[in-house]
This record gives sequence, C-alpha cells and structure tokens, in this order.
Amino acid sequence: MRTEYKRDMNHNYLILTGDERIDTDSYQVRMIVANAVPDLLQCRIQGIDGKFMVYYDITSRHSMTALFEEKKMDLESLQMILGGFIQIMEEMSEYLLNPCQLILEPEYIYLDAERKSVRFCYMPGFHGEVQKQFQSLAEYILPKLDHEDGKAVMLGYSVYRRALEDSFHLQHIKQELYQERSETAKTDSAINAASRQKTAYDLSKKKTG
Repeated sequence: MRTEYKRDMNHNYLILTGDERIDTDSYQVRMIVANAVPDLLQCRIQGIDGKFMVYYDITSRHSMTALFEEKKMDLESLQMILGGFIQIMEEMSEYLLNPCQLILEPEYIYLDAERKSVRFCYMPGFHGEVQKQFQSLAEYILPKLDHEDGKAVMLGYSVYRRALEDSFHLQHIKQELYQERSETAKTDSAINAASRQKTAYDLSKKKTG
C-alpha cells in the first residue's frame, strides 16, 4: 500500500493506493464512496493505469502520530480515541462492512481535537485482523500516555491487557471505557457539589457577617 498526500485550495487529502484491484461495483465500495458511514473519513476513488487510488479528505484533522509526536495523551484524548474505535466497530456491523478492511494504524487514524471526533480509513482490498491491529494500537498508546494522569494510565493499561486476551471482544473494551467514564463523572459531580456547597457557605457567612 502506497501513501501520498495532496493539497488543493480548500482541502487536504491522504491518498492510499492498494496492491489489489478494487471492485468499484461492490457493496462496500459503494457505501464508502457515498459517505454513508459517519465515522469513516469521506473519500472518493480514482483509477489510473489499472490502479485505484482512494482519496481521503483529512482537512482540519491530524493523524494520531502527528498529534502525539510530542504531546502526551491525557484521559480525555484516550477516551475520545477508544470511544471512536468502539463506535466505528459498531458502525461496521450496522452497515454490513468487513471490519478487517478498517486500518487501525495510528498514522491513518485522524482526529479533530476541537470537535473531539475521530475518523478512520476504510480501504477496500486491505486485509488486517482487527484484534492484532488493536493490540498494536494499544501498544502504541502506552508510551504516549501522560504518566502524571493516573486515570489515563490505568485505562490505557487495562485496555492493553484486554487486547491481549484470547477472548478479546469489543464488549470488554466498552466495559473498561465506560467504567472509567462513569467514575470520572461521579468524581466531577462530587467536585461540583462541593464547590456549590462552599459557595453557599461563603454567601451565608457574608450575610451573617
């Protein structure tokens, strides 16, 4: 698979050229070209010299490798990435697409930090076992974690352990992610409640004072 990048006046593109011919009449190709799947990068397919190139629109997005080249990954970023993975896998099932044609290498996963969204490349003709790809992704994430963010580290290593299990299942990743989100929400709620109580106390002191 060959990788190129192209820019025109208004858009940036990631261009992937596969080693196999693409059946442009297939259901899967028609689905991705129609941009029917919300969490896939929008794309179009162009044929040249018997090869088919897939143009992915990456405008206003950054790959994981670029975004975390120097920046560390905090809990919010990790939750966004894992949540994106869960969502796209569920969409693969919903739209009857082969998840093994989803590319989970970090350089092909694109994030919009402002909108807090993740988009993936779906490449007809690509063959990658989901569990092995996800294991590699989880392994890539570990050294990128902000080790001062204890919750990010705990979640990252918990998910990595899950990825190595023989009984790997998407439900296991969901359990780890949503358990952490639930605990974070409870902590935030407790902090907000304590802050409101302090504010009320301060106001009452002013009135009695």
